[in-house]
Amino acid sequence: MSTPKQNKKWAKPLGLLVILLAIVGIIFIIITIVNSITAKAESKKKTEMQNFQKMLVPVVMNDIDDFDDITKADMSQLIEASVWAIIKGDVATDQYEVEDGLILYPATEVEAKFVSLFGAERDIEHKTVSSAGFEFTYDEEKGAYKAPITGVDPTYTP
Repeated sequence: MSTPKQNKKWAKPLGLLVILLAIVGIIFIIITIVNSITAKAESKKKTEMQNFQKMLVPVVMNDIDDFDDITKADMSQLIEASVWAIIKGDVATDQYEVEDGLILYPATEVEAKFVSLFGAERDIEHKTVSSAGFEFTYDEEKGAYKAPITGVDPTYTP
């Protein structure tokens, strides 16, 4: 039989080991929580940056002239950027009407993209716009912009 003194001999080291493991566990939990919060913040920031870049792509790729006031900007360039924003967007082209080898982008969608890119301080003046090697024809009767189905790349691609 063991004496009470022999049983207590292992109590102190065992107690210290349990306390040490508890401290390690608490530290691990705190680090995991901090990493999780940091990862979510970085993910949100990355998503915001991707959305910002996505918004800027049609503006940069069309090399719009500088302007201090949206009312002084070239309407053709603004419309062109708005149509490109739709073309480069996430919407599938099979959702649009096709006529004579041209996709018809509704003027209402172009207006919405115009406002999202440049704000509502200036109203869009629908008209046909053309650039290096391509043209977006505005069909007033159909209320849509006609763009070629085949791939056309603008001069600049960021």
